[in-house]
Amino acid sequence: MPASYESLGGIKINYKMEVIGEDYNPLRGLYAAGTDVNSINGDSYVFILPDNTMGFAVNSSRIAGENAADFVKGR
Repeated sequence: MPASYESLGGIKINYKMEVIGEDYNPLRGLYAAGTDVNSINGDSYVFILPDNTMGFAVNSSRIAGENAADFVKGR
């Protein structure tokens, strides 16, 4: 069975998937998505449910892409 190991969390984001700095303010034009921003699983990953972070990765990528496009368009 294929498997992979990734980091969970680490990069802090807001609801628009904008990366936030240590002062909790967004870094303009910088977006992140996927497992590197996934803090909803806490500090553990349940390996008996493979790919249970896939839904978050796909949806956060969509949200980040939409917001990045709006940023480029000046919205």
